[in-house]
Amino acid sequence: MTYERDGRRCVSCGAGAHLHYQHRAAVGIGGSKVRPPVAEGLTSCETCNPAYEPALQLQAWRFGWKMSPWV
Repeated sequence: MTYERDGRRCVSCGAGAHLHYQHRAAVGIGGSKVRPPVAEGLTSCETCNPAYEPALQLQAWRFGWKMSPWV
């Protein structure tokens, strides 16, 4: 459902290969223990997905790819 909604492309860079499901809200360590529904996720590639935390964190918050823990 998430991949189809996002056009089977990374929402950050538009890549169409090596895609991952990314939770917008923190889950597990440092986040909620309740897993968010699939609709609350987004499609990201293997390059952008790990960059959401360090390098792309401010951009991810700005565009809603990630949600800050206090929201």
